[in-house]
Amino acid sequence: MDWRTKEQFIKDIRKFTKRENELLRIYCKYKGIKEYFRPTGCDNTGRYLPIEKVSTRADYDTIEIKIIQKEPEYVHFKCNQVRSYIRQNAIILFFIDTPPIIKYTWIDPASLLKYPVVKFWMKDCYEVPLKDLKLFEIDLRKVKIKDKVTLDDII
Repeated sequence: MDWRTKEQFIKDIRKFTKRENELLRIYCKYKGIKEYFRPTGCDNTGRYLPIEKVSTRADYDTIEIKIIQKEPEYVHFKCNQVRSYIRQNAIILFFIDTPPIIKYTWIDPASLLKYPVVKFWMKDCYEVPLKDLKLFEIDLRKVKIKDKVTLDDII
């Protein structure tokens, strides 16, 4: 765990798991992908899991979803997770979630190994300048999608 209380951690996990599901569905709709990806992460429901049940498996098939909610100067990726994604031959679908414009990019985890390692949220992380990522935009005002998106919608 990091600096958050267990209660705040649980709240954040629920919120971000739900948003990961929504953003994947939005991305698929935007790109015209009709079949959704199979959840393969350690849970994907947003429930709190004991540490022994937590894994670094990619969230969906070979896709790991990462979200931030602002545009910082640097983006941080946990080193142990990056190494796991490389072993899984997974790729990262990275979102900057600032509606109505969502920015995204695909990241090969191996490309992150060249960046310096720093402590971030008490974890060893690769520190990547945001300017190094080629970002694309989705204008949510132009994507028609249901207001409520559940995990069942993307399975």
